[in-house]
Amino acid sequence: MATHGYLIFLVRANAPHRPRELQRLNSVGEDGDDLYKLIKQGLEAFGKDYHSDDRSAEGYKVRTVKARKAERTIWVRINKGPAGSKGEVHDLDTGKTIETTERQALLSGLRACFYLPEDSFYGVLMVEKAGRRNLRDVLYSHLVKPIALGMDCVIKLESFAESSDWRRELNGKEAVRVSEILSVKSTADDGSTPDETVVEIGVKGHLVSRASNSVFGLIERRAEKRVEKAQATSKYASLSERERRSKIDKTVSFSVQDEAEIEALSDELSSLSKAEKDQALTDLLSGIIGDQRDDAEHKSWHVAVGEDGRAERTFAVDREAVPQFVYETQGVLSDAQLKTAWDAHADKVLHLLEP
Repeated sequence: MATHGYLIFLVRANAPHRPRELQRLNSVGEDGDDLYKLIKQGLEAFGKDYHSDDRSAEGYKVRTVKARKAERTIWVRINKGPAGSKGEVHDLDTGKTIETTERQALLSGLRACFYLPEDSFYGVLMVEKAGRRNLRDVLYSHLVKPIALGMDCVIKLESFAESSDWRRELNGKEAVRVSEILSVKSTADDGSTPDETVVEIGVKGHLVSRASNSVFGLIERRAEKRVEKAQATSKYASLSERERRSKIDKTVSFSVQDEAEIEALSDELSSLSKAEKDQALTDLLSGIIGDQRDDAEHKSWHVAVGEDGRAERTFAVDREAVPQFVYETQGVLSDAQLKTAWDAHADKVLHLLEP
């Protein structure tokens, strides 16, 4: 059975080329539009129709949109799945199979919820995960990104987890296998578009297990720095907003102490940005794999963790990003159970990032 859980993403908006100057979620873009209202309208505009995503060879239908204005939350259920190929629907209870054609899409339901507090610089997107399937890419590509382009601003969905979550997850575990995913491109005989072959090189054994503490420590460090950067960015945005207002409204004060604090935050953010580019983790993983790349292009590293040499979980590591943390649940939760868990977790995250 597929493992079930959820992912957390921070929602933030800023003007192009000004990532430190966050915009409050109820006043986004040049016209100061409310992101809650725009996302609600965007989801409702999908209607009940079937939509195709040719890039991923999938289709989707928005089945449920529940917006609560007082809470500023938007709960959504989207049926999503592969389309364009022949297949079958298999009944797990009866064992019966129904053949499907390339004109039939196999859609299964997934849930998500936006939390977009008024006057806040950060929101939260909770996304259900079933196996490898979730709604993050659909929501970003077909909803959030078009909204951002229409307002000439940048809206990001950034993966989030506290370092304590990673510490708890990795406690008592060891690295079982380290793999590097490579892309090998070969030009066709006629010189046309190159063909791409994905290759995985893996290493396991004592070399990997001995590096466990170093690998885990560096992952926790990345997560810790990500939270620190989000907190500092929120404080910087608040002070920067006050400074701009003080120049046009004499009733708004911006003191010498405020100026000193914003300069200190600017230095801190520069330092944290440099820390994000720290290659210690990827250098360590690269050293474990060894020099076997030839002309292949690196795509990502995968680290499998577990106990007694048995892999229990695998996560991807990019060059600078924090690996995506999965908050596992005991099977498939009901809507009420999932909403209760998400409400509590979102409240904790948002409180952590208050300036």
